[in-house]
Amino acid sequence: MRIRIKVKHLVYAVGLLMVLIIAFNYGTPAGKKLAEAGPGAGGADAAVTKARILQKIDLAKADKKLELIKKFMIDGSDATLSRAYETFIGPGGFYESHAAATDENAIPRFGIEEKAPYLETYVKEAAPDTNMGNAALMLSLYYEGAGQTAKAQRMLEDARKSLANNPDMKSGYAMKELTYREAKLAAEQDQGELLDRLIAELVRNNIRPKDLDLDGRLAWLKVDMALRQGSVSHALETLNVEASANEKDLHAAGEMGKPERAVQAENVQSIRAKLQKAADQGIQELADVSGTLTRADGTPLAYAGVFLRSRSQVNSSITENEPYQTMTDAKGRYDFKGVLPGAYQIHIGLNLDQISGWTWPGPYDDWIDVKGQQHITRNIVFQRLLELKSPVNNEVVKDKEITFEWEPVPGATYYNIKLGVQFDGGSSGAFLKGGIRGSKLQVPTEELYQLSGGIVSSSAGNEKLQIVPNSLLEFSNPEAQFNWSVEAFDEKGNMITRSDGYRLGAALTGKLPFFYLKERSLTQADRTLLAGDLDAALSQYQEDYRRNPLDTHSLHMIIRVLEGLNSLSGIDNQDQAKEQSARLEQEEQKYLKQMVSLYPTSESYAKIAGYEFKQANWNAYNEHYSLWEKTNDMRDTSYMTGIHGIALMKQGRMEEAEAFLMDSLQHDLSHRFIGAYLACELYLDGSLKHAAQLAEQFPDRSRSDTSLDWTELVDAMINEAASTSAYPRMLQDNIASAMQTGKYEAPAGHLAMKAFLRAVMDVR
Repeated sequence: MRIRIKVKHLVYAVGLLMVLIIAFNYGTPAGKKLAEAGPGAGGADAAVTKARILQKIDLAKADKKLELIKKFMIDGSDATLSRAYETFIGPGGFYESHAAATDENAIPRFGIEEKAPYLETYVKEAAPDTNMGNAALMLSLYYEGAGQTAKAQRMLEDARKSLANNPDMKSGYAMKELTYREAKLAAEQDQGELLDRLIAELVRNNIRPKDLDLDGRLAWLKVDMALRQGSVSHALETLNVEASANEKDLHAAGEMGKPERAVQAENVQSIRAKLQKAADQGIQELADVSGTLTRADGTPLAYAGVFLRSRSQVNSSITENEPYQTMTDAKGRYDFKGVLPGAYQIHIGLNLDQISGWTWPGPYDDWIDVKGQQHITRNIVFQRLLELKSPVNNEVVKDKEITFEWEPVPGATYYNIKLGVQFDGGSSGAFLKGGIRGSKLQVPTEELYQLSGGIVSSSAGNEKLQIVPNSLLEFSNPEAQFNWSVEAFDEKGNMITRSDGYRLGAALTGKLPFFYLKERSLTQADRTLLAGDLDAALSQYQEDYRRNPLDTHSLHMIIRVLEGLNSLSGIDNQDQAKEQSARLEQEEQKYLKQMVSLYPTSESYAKIAGYEFKQANWNAYNEHYSLWEKTNDMRDTSYMTGIHGIALMKQGRMEEAEAFLMDSLQHDLSHRFIGAYLACELYLDGSLKHAAQLAEQFPDRSRSDTSLDWTELVDAMINEAASTSAYPRMLQDNIASAMQTGKYEAPAGHLAMKAFLRAVMDVR
């Protein structure tokens, strides 16, 4: 695995354990925060501080009261949903913090419900300036979430009138945002005349300099209004007109308009494609998506942000320009109306006190498929964090075995354990054991030493990219601090809960998942590696292994260093990249085969099988894949199963491949191997109609690039095949050739067939 990063970017390797247990010091890496904070930091103190602040505000005189409200509830706050919360969570527990405090002396963050009565006072009594405008914007979010839209509109209108009395505020940022927020509410309430008037006012004042971002947001409001009125075709016409006008403005802005042009072009292209597809399918009325956010004890997550995000958006930070965002009401309910056809994920914005001690245990690839007029309900339930027992609180383990123990979870059939390690320059993590029955696991420390996570490399400015040495030594480093987490699953493989998450207060931070493993000491080769001399370290490890052929640590590190060197191969000379990489891989394979004779692991067998797959050495590949199956204890094997399906196709064993690929599709919600499965099915039965149904049933969500659509590729072949009776046979012959030789010769003019085969060859 190769991960290349720039310094100043915190990078987590694939499979990294993200320990996000927050004490009082939000700005530092999780491990450091916990190690320094100690049990009890955060939650209780913050609650006491909040109570004191509110008492201070309540007892203050008028002018002082406004000053305190500004200090504690307006300054540093954001009036847009996309930045209004301390953390944003997506499926699978992806965390992204926008507004968390950055030091232990930071002012505690108040939730919107706590702020509301004080913001009302500020809007009514404060001078008409930017602070008053921001207070009105925040208050409008609360009213909208509470279902008091009319009240929000009246308050926004009053705030705009107040600002209009201040000559310095008539065309400023606050006035613009207040008018836009009122326009957005008008669109949501189908108030066409009011919307037109407010948009006209915004356009009239959007000069000197022109706000290009505002143009894009206004365009979406007009499209959204058309969709709410039940006309997809009218919405498409509106979008085309607005997009053309916006593009002229962006080009007129020259260099300054380039960033906005790129973002808007991507958004417009995505929305236009969805509108066009809906229009082509005869869809005129769109879907609604609604549900609730609650904890398992029934407590609603009130006034949380809810964001319905498309495939092109889920891998980037949430922005205010995304069309589908709302706030839950007091009962945790949310509702999106007029949702375009497509695949979406829900992301949630919360403050830390809302999520402390709880987790959303949904699968990473949890998608909502919207297909025209329908009502979709998606309720999300947060579960209590799983509690760990040992090792915790920086316990030092010196024995030949280590025992992991945790509190049992009701309804759990099995558990998985992951390990993480933090070091200067990044973090790494690895899967330790899966399918564990019971709430205790004892493993040899040697098993931890043999784990491999991601390889991290970094550079500063124009300096040469270099491997971070600690990412190679990982769990064999007795000086490193390790962390661990547990996931609990039911009998169907659904996650019930996990141990890693946000924790505030003494009740939740008494047992922190950190420990040291000091059963072994650093060798001279280890020290050379940590000093950054990979070549010298490799020679020393090889010499240590030559002297002692049973030295599994040196053998493991030889393999790790070769992997690290391979990750840098070809950087200085691209022409030599393939030759250098092939040499390093070949050498690595020699040592891997020696390793499995000393200490066989499923990971080593998988690496050997992967190499033999690339070389098309099918007897060796099949042997090592079989050994991987026998030693693997992970329940989710969908990736290896899909790869094996492709390997069987390359061997001409199509019927066997079909079963493995289908098994992968059924267990992998991203459906990354659907292209290979379609090719397999088309080879076996030749039915393009059946392939189209399969492509619709298993949409490919493995790519951030949404331009590849297997349904469209198959539909194009259906149209192309209409004029050629021999089309199915030609397609089957080319599929067999492509899989077994890597080459295909689709007849001239058969562009759809070529496009499909080219896409199939890229499935991996």
